[in-house]
Formats: sequence, structure tokens, C-alpha cells
Amino acid sequence: MSTAVMWLLLFVVVALGILIAALSKTKFTTQKIATIGIMAALSFVAYEFFRIPNVLGTGSSFHLGNTFTALTALMLDGVSGGLAGAIGLALADIMAGDPGYAITTFILKFIIGIVCGVFAHKVFKLQDLSAADGVKYYIAVIGSAFSGLLVNVFTDPFLGYFRNRYIFGQEADLASTVAKITSGVTLINSLLSTVCAVVLTLLTNTFVAYAVARNMDKRFFRFLYYFFLAMMFVPFTVVMLPIAKEMGTLHLDNQLGLIILYTILGIGTNLFIAIGFIRSIPISLEEAARIDGASTWRIFWKIIFPLMGPINATIAILTALWAWNDFLLPLITLTDQSNQTIPLAQYVFQSQFTSNYPMAFASYLMAMAPVLIVYIFAQKWVVGGVMRGAVK
Repeated sequence: MSTAVMWLLLFVVVALGILIAALSKTKFTTQKIATIGIMAALSFVAYEFFRIPNVLGTGSSFHLGNTFTALTALMLDGVSGGLAGAIGLALADIMAGDPGYAITTFILKFIIGIVCGVFAHKVFKLQDLSAADGVKYYIAVIGSAFSGLLVNVFTDPFLGYFRNRYIFGQEADLASTVAKITSGVTLINSLLSTVCAVVLTLLTNTFVAYAVARNMDKRFFRFLYYFFLAMMFVPFTVVMLPIAKEMGTLHLDNQLGLIILYTILGIGTNLFIAIGFIRSIPISLEEAARIDGASTWRIFWKIIFPLMGPINATIAILTALWAWNDFLLPLITLTDQSNQTIPLAQYVFQSQFTSNYPMAFASYLMAMAPVLIVYIFAQKWVVGGVMRGAVK
């Protein structure tokens, strides 16, 4: 495709983007237009000066330009975020002399902005929340921004295949495109196992902790308490091979088995943290509820569980950090390569690029980024929860 045709196609794509913005009935005030311009400029600067090229040997680059796309979508709306990212990053490609790249960049960033905006303002209702809403607000912000990242992971390889084959007229390898999609599947696997492990842990471990804490005077529950605590002192290498054998026998050598293992193996630490806090809750609250006819099940979910908010946050964060970063448990449990998590993928990557330290450490940084962001926002709950759980 000639350069003139590329420029014409880019003009058509930009015109379609503006038409979509007009049809979406988005109101563009002077302040909103100025904000879009500023964010577009920041996207351009972030791409030009804060970029890691050829991440993981895929030919793609890691940069902070998408940050301002998501930020604009969170602040204003999806169309505004899409326009800010599309204009700023497409302009970066044009300045580099690549109008062909600018075409797919404009489309991709516009889609990212719209998806972030839909999740932020339609799904999570971010406009009705504030920092005072605590965890709910941070989940809305992180979830909305992460939705755009997922769209980028799965859409970019297909647009790249289209660009190379039909715009540049190059031989495009569909297998390499699928390989890039596989890296996105690896990300989904890690997210799925982490989120499900956290949810299942909170639903089961806290209930067990409540049952043990309120029945410590009974021999059976006291035995359970010390039995679960003893699990903390058993080295994982001792039970590693039996776990691998049993999970294979039960046909749980998959994501479901991994989630169940995270729930069971973490119960000792979680009980140690939660029981001390539960015993500090006045039992008179439960007695008053029983007089009103509440069952044990209802007392736990309506009274105890909400009061355990700080401890639940601590357990959730510690479980999430463990499940996201864990290497050994997925290594011995997962037998299908399509189920591999990020630590396993990094292990394979490291074996291929042992001597390429910059690329290797770039991959480590990308894997660390999500948990660092979560901890920055949630560190007060970690510290506060552990301190409250220490009060006996």
C-alpha cells in the first residue's frame, strides 16, 4: 500500500472516530476539549520518553501512553478517553514517519478508551463514588483501567496482523499472532486463579475461623485450631509430591484444583489472623440477635462478617499476593500448558533469554506492577488488619 493511500486511510479512520463521538451524543464543552488536548499531549510525551521497546521479544513496546487514555476515560467518559489516547499516540506514530502504524493505533486506543469509560461509568458507576467509599472506589478504578488493558492484550495482535498483511503488504504469521494471544490467556489464567482463590478463601476460611473462635472451650474445635496452625510449620517440599499425585488422581490438575489448594493451604495463616479479631467482638451482639430469632448462619453473615472488614481485607490481599506470585504450586499442579500462570510463563521465558538481562528484568517489572499497585492502595488495610488480629 502506497504512502498516499495510508494517509487517506488514516484520514478516513479519524473521520469515523469523530463521527462515532458525535453519534454517541457526548457533550464537548470547552473545558472537556481542553482536557482531551492536554491528555493527548501527555500520552505523546509518555510514549516518546517512557517506553520499553520489544517487551518479551514480541516486538511490542511497554509505555505509559495508555495510562492517560484510561485516566481520561475515568475522569470524563469513554469517548473522550478514546480520543485523547488515539490522537496522542497516533500523532507519535506520525512523527516517527509511520502513518500505517497510526491507523491501527488510532483504532486500538479509541476502543480502549470506550471500554474503560463503559466499565467506569456504566458498570461501576464511578461518578457516584469517592475515595471515602474505600475499597469499592478502588475496585471501580482498578477494574475499569484493567478492562482497557485486557482489550489491548487481545485486540493488538489482530490489528497488528491486519496492518502487516493488508497495509504494509508483508507476510503476516498467524501463528505468532496466536502466540501473542496466548500471553493474554496467561494473564487471564493468573487473574482467574487469584480472584477465585480470594473469594473462596473469604467465604470459607472466615466462617471456619468464626466457628473455632466461638467454640474454643470444646475439645474438638480446640484440636482443629492447633491442627490448622500446625499446617503453617510443615515445609511445602514435604507435601509437594503427595499433592501433585493426589491432584492428578482426582483429575484436579487444572485451574479448579489450583484454586482449591490455595483455599486449603492458606487456612492456617488466615485462622491465626482472624480468630484473635473475632474473639474481640462482644458476644452480646450475637446474644441480642439470637433473642430476635436470628440463626447462627444469619448472625455470621449479617453481623460478624461485616465487622470483620479490616481482617477480610488483610486476608484477601495476602491471599492475592500469594496466588499471583506463586510458582511451585502451579508448577506441580497444572499439566496443561494452556493453563499456565504468569510465573510459569516467566520461567519458560527466562530459559529462552537467560543472557538478555534487560528483557528479563522488564518482564519481571511487568509482573510486579499489578501487585505493587494493589499494595499501594491497600497497605493501610494490611497493617491495620494484622494489628487488629494480634489483639487477643
